[in-house]
Amino acid sequence: MLGWKEEVTVKSRLYLSLQHIQSACLFARRSGQIEKEYDGNFSTELLTEYWAYVTASIFTAVSFLEATINELFADAEEKYSENPLDSNTKALMADKWKSISEKRRTTMMDKFDIALTVAGKPIFNPEEKPAQDVVLIVKLRNSLIHYYPEWMNDGTTASMITTKKKFIKGLIRKFPTSPLMSKNNPFFPDKCLSYGCARWAVESSLAYSDWFYARLGVSAPYEHIRQYLRTI
Repeated sequence: MLGWKEEVTVKSRLYLSLQHIQSACLFARRSGQIEKEYDGNFSTELLTEYWAYVTASIFTAVSFLEATINELFADAEEKYSENPLDSNTKALMADKWKSISEKRRTTMMDKFDIALTVAGKPIFNPEEKPAQDVVLIVKLRNSLIHYYPEWMNDGTTASMITTKKKFIKGLIRKFPTSPLMSKNNPFFPDKCLSYGCARWAVESSLAYSDWFYARLGVSAPYEHIRQYLRTI
């Protein structure tokens, strides 16, 4: 009697964008809890934890956007059946993704615009919300990652120390500043790194992605976890 053996290969896909946005929300909430419970007793240990949550929220909010658009293009290139775009748009995106991958110099926001263009949809205006806010968030993330210190005097204002960081002026009045800092602390990074900043970064990134999928006319891949995407 002859026997036979059959092998089954199971493939799975990990969408890290979902983890990034949930992490960003979690970090924002944790920084908000510290502000809420702050009783005026400042300590280096408290500040370290506080800023860790704020910066992590900013980093993962941007990572969410980067992963979101890369995953969409990758799905199109690999002809993943669950991709909700029409076949023509997926084919055009797959072709564009090849050139993007080869050049490796296309910015995250350019990728979103390319996706909209091949789908025949209007691209974002970088001078309007939420694109305007995302431009600032990306610049903030980059300045924190590639940070270098500057000398400043007591009472130095943001406008006096931002000759190389003009974008910081755009951050002022975008969100409440840190209650852990005194009035003499500089805006960046001291007052800037706050729960308000973390919440703004997360909610602006989500708004940008929501707007993108609305323009494409398809459901966002994180709709099933929307209830967990809270910053309060």
